[in-house]
Parts: sequence; structure tokens; C-alpha cells
Amino acid sequence: KVAGIGPGIIEPLREVLSGYYSLEIKATAIRTLGYISGPHPVPVLLEALKDISFGGDVAACAADELGIRKVEEAVEDLCRIILDPKHYEEHSRLFAICTLGEIGDPRALGPLREVISDSDTFGALSGEAYEAFESIIEAMESRSENGG
Repeated sequence: KVAGIGPGIIEPLREVLSGYYSLEIKATAIRTLGYISGPHPVPVLLEALKDISFGGDVAACAADELGIRKVEEAVEDLCRIILDPKHYEEHSRLFAICTLGEIGDPRALGPLREVISDSDTFGALSGEAYEAFESIIEAMESRSENGG
């Protein structure tokens, strides 16, 4: 707990994230969820990944927190985000790419490869996707060497 913040605050924060509030207020709610240890905030952060308001900036904030926690349940939504320039601006997709690299789940390799191979569509994100791709491969090799 930080400053008395615990699981009881999760529902009010969920209401903020689903309401009509500014990006700044929603980002603060997500950062506050990040201070709560344990699994309790994860479902709310996963819900926030689907938020396409503000060009996907709310989703980007959620992606950052999920990456810190290495939440594997986020991989499918993050993969969807990186391939969706219609609903998510480039910087939001960049957060999703970096988060996929942090999580290290091999399910992300296909979508990352798609971004890498289509630099005409994805531009600078292709280089970032390559770094995330390499990071996942390294994590897989490390797990293999350690018998995991």
C-alpha cells in the first residue's frame, strides 16, 4: 500500500476510466492503479487497453503499467493495438510495442514481424518492433538455457 491506497479504490478508478474525463485525469487514475500491488488492478488496466479515446493515449498509459507488471494477459490486445493505425496514433502503438518487448511473450512475434516487414505502413515503428522482437527472442533463449 502507498499512502493507504488499496483494493478498495479500484472501483472508483474504474468508474473514472469508463467516464467522460480528460486524458490527464484518466492517466492519473491509471498511474494510481500502478501503485496498487497484487493482481487487483490488472482487470481494470486490461479494460483500459481497449480505450481508443485521445488517439489511444489512455491505452498507452495502461500498456505502460501492464508492461511494468509483465502481464501476459495483455499480449493479444497489445498485438491488436500495434496493427491498428486507424484507432491508435503512432506514439500509442509505440507504447504497445515496447510493452510487448518487456513482457517477452512469443505470441507477439507474428504481429511484430508484420510491423517490421511493412515499413511503408508502419514507418519508424518498424525499428522499435525489431528491438521488441529481439528482446522476446533473447528472453526465450534465456528461458531455454535455464530449463524453463
